Amino acid sequence: MNKDAINRYLPKDAKVEFCGNVASFEVSSEDIIGVARGLHSENNLSLKLITATDEREKDGCFRVWYVFG
Repeated sequence: MNKDAINRYLPKDAKVEFCGNVASFEVSSEDIIGVARGLHSENNLSLKLITATDEREKDGCFRVWYVFG
């Protein structure tokens, strides 16, 4: 899948980082439900994984990662 194909699934204002056919972008806690619902309901992407990383040494926070495919 190329960047143009991936972009059709992403929020318009997302600052996206690409690594091969993986796109990652940050979503606020206030927006995550709407974004996840849109990826699943509107784009028929299934939720594959939810995981978290401890990034306190890097930027002082934990990150929760949602993987859709």
